[in-house]
Amino acid sequence: MYEGSTRARTLPVAVPLTNMPLTPIERAEAETVAHRLAEEFGYLIASLPHGGRNLRAMSEYLDVNWNTCQRLMAAIKVRQTPLAVLTRVPGVQGLQAVIDGSRARGCAEEAVSAAEAATKHFSSLVTRLAGSHARLRARISRTMTGPLQGGSVAGAEQDLRLRRRLFADAVDLMGKQMDLLLSISVVRPLPDDATRIERGGVTGFIGQQTRPGATPIAATIAHSSDSGEGGSTRYAGLRGPNPGALLEGFSTMPLPTVMSRGPQGGLVHIIDPAATQGENSVDVVLGHRMAPVSHPATHDTPVLNLVTRIRTPTRRLLFDVYLHRSLALSSVPLLAAYMSLPSPGVDTTPRWHERLPVSVDLRVLGPGMDASDSDAWPRHRELTQHLFQSLEWPFDAFIGYRCDVTFPVSSATYMMTFDFSPADDRDPRSDYTQAQA
Repeated sequence: MYEGSTRARTLPVAVPLTNMPLTPIERAEAETVAHRLAEEFGYLIASLPHGGRNLRAMSEYLDVNWNTCQRLMAAIKVRQTPLAVLTRVPGVQGLQAVIDGSRARGCAEEAVSAAEAATKHFSSLVTRLAGSHARLRARISRTMTGPLQGGSVAGAEQDLRLRRRLFADAVDLMGKQMDLLLSISVVRPLPDDATRIERGGVTGFIGQQTRPGATPIAATIAHSSDSGEGGSTRYAGLRGPNPGALLEGFSTMPLPTVMSRGPQGGLVHIIDPAATQGENSVDVVLGHRMAPVSHPATHDTPVLNLVTRIRTPTRRLLFDVYLHRSLALSSVPLLAAYMSLPSPGVDTTPRWHERLPVSVDLRVLGPGMDASDSDAWPRHRELTQHLFQSLEWPFDAFIGYRCDVTFPVSSATYMMTFDFSPADDRDPRSDYTQAQA
């Protein structure tokens, strides 16, 4: 007989797993799995015949339940928020049905196998973190609605400290630095041909310095459509044929020499190292205009990629893209940082394995110029207005998007992607014509 207190003992109550938010380590793993699922299944869908890429046709072509196809495409559309991918994606059985249907139809085995491998990792994640897809969705819901749904403040501060340290080390190693790297791109469909787009932009190197022997500061102006034009893509200045034209009103005087290389794989501007050596900092702002290329919706992978590469250790990155409203309404914007690509060309292949585990926020500026100001540089709004005026395009017809990073990762590529694939019964090749209506 128990001789202690006669009061009833209160036993600890086990907290159901579904009531627990994901730990930081679990969340990081879940986001990696989500990125992989979204990109590999996006790649698989892109490998289907054009007629089989909308919901109804995909369901019939693969002999897969329509709701499964709808959930899969809806998940791919929200991949900017990776945890949302895992709540919208069909279960493992649904994903396997898509894989089996694709394999039975003779789709590219490379794409099928990659999607199958991603599904196996998803299945393992579900088992280990929750036991079922429903329970995983419940844990994700708790994670997204809890006090740390936007990420830990301490974690964000730690990331910033690490990037600042990387910046300082990179400056010591590379012997060059700048205060601000800015990029502004404006994209619209041709007024008389909605199957093609054109782009203008500016690139600015603000407060740049180098020591003797350092590699020159350079910028690459590239576009995901460039490689698909048979080498015919050409670049020019905003108001003239010279693709290396400096914008005198925004650059340090006397103007430094800028050498341009291209256009194969993109246009590369190289600033004369002699202009950036010494104690004085130098500002170089260049404008360019790209010849028309095919609309992304006509491509096998219907995406538009715009990139900024951190070739020089930089204290701040300001990367703006303005899309004509017809393009903005028919696309989904995405933003991520990747390990720097080896060549100037920008392809559209999945690269979840190159994605850096850093958080990058995409801000929607909205229509017009009202939100174009930035504390990164007092002349940023003025430069944006100059770009639109030089192109003679009405700024109120465009919607802006912004990537703003303090101490961006040196040697990384920040990529803004606009996905034109449909989430309904439309054919992706006709998206641009419907957007014009």
